[in-house]
Amino acid sequence: MVYLQTNAIWYGDVLSSMILSCDLSKDEAMDRASKMSRFIEAKKSDKPVRWKDVMERKQLFDESYDDEQAGDLLRDNCKEVRSVELNGGFLFGGPDGSKYAHQPSLNVSTANDAAMKWNRPSVTVLCKFAGSHRCKIEGHKDTTERLAQMQDIMKDVFLREEIKKWNSHESKKSKDLLDKAVELLGKK
Repeated sequence: MVYLQTNAIWYGDVLSSMILSCDLSKDEAMDRASKMSRFIEAKKSDKPVRWKDVMERKQLFDESYDDEQAGDLLRDNCKEVRSVELNGGFLFGGPDGSKYAHQPSLNVSTANDAAMKWNRPSVTVLCKFAGSHRCKIEGHKDTTERLAQMQDIMKDVFLREEIKKWNSHESKKSKDLLDKAVELLGKK
């Protein structure tokens, strides 16, 4: 299994997380994750990587890493099990930046994984984007079920931070953003 997560600030805060089930050895998965991370750190400073876009070939589909397409390092022999994409709210325009509001949004998709409860080798890739990428890779054993719980914990932490942010914001438009974050936190 491969667990991917990117935290970023990009027109509001961003959380992109995905669990992949791969037909690879742990060493091969670790090697591919390392290559991908080095490529992202070196070449992708324009915007954060969203893992759903990588798997759907909207990102990292035409860039090469040693004559391989960068995204194919993850796409080959792997299938998506669960994806969480969160975009935080943000205000922009006008003299105080609050003329327009962009609401927080959440997209969760889950595919069937027959081995949800099996303890399997797993590789975790955690990337932070703040003008450039910094990624950390760890290898361990885990179940898809526990990784999905970790995704849910990260989602809830993200939304609580959004609530705190918009609760203390003085703009009139922040009430709508606060309400949307509270609504998303309540969704399971």
